[in-house]
Amino acid sequence: MQGTWHQSVAAEPDALVIGARRLGYSRNADIAATPWRELDVDLVVDCTGTFKSKAALAPYFAAGVRKVVVSAPVKDGTPNIVMGVNDHNYAAERDHRHCRLLHPNCSHRWWR
Repeated sequence: MQGTWHQSVAAEPDALVIGARRLGYSRNADIAATPWRELDVDLVVDCTGTFKSKAALAPYFAAGVRKVVVSAPVKDGTPNIVMGVNDHNYAAERDHRHCRLLHPNCSHRWWR
């Protein structure tokens, strides 16, 4: 993916604005410090590298988040899905409250 992208991109204190779309983000070190349910968040992409077990990621689910994509390998038997390698193992109906590894080099295929 190379070339010129014809969308404006701007950073705000709590969001990334791409074209007309505003993508909010949080910088809280404590998962519970963000009001996920009140913000109606369905999906979290956690790129901290800090939360790498089901127990560490549990506060997301307790706060109403349905899916968490983690950019670091998750331990303790949590499925680690890499697009183009083993994404055929992912079943949305079975894995709806699990965590996933999303390697940055293959993220563009996952977002489609």
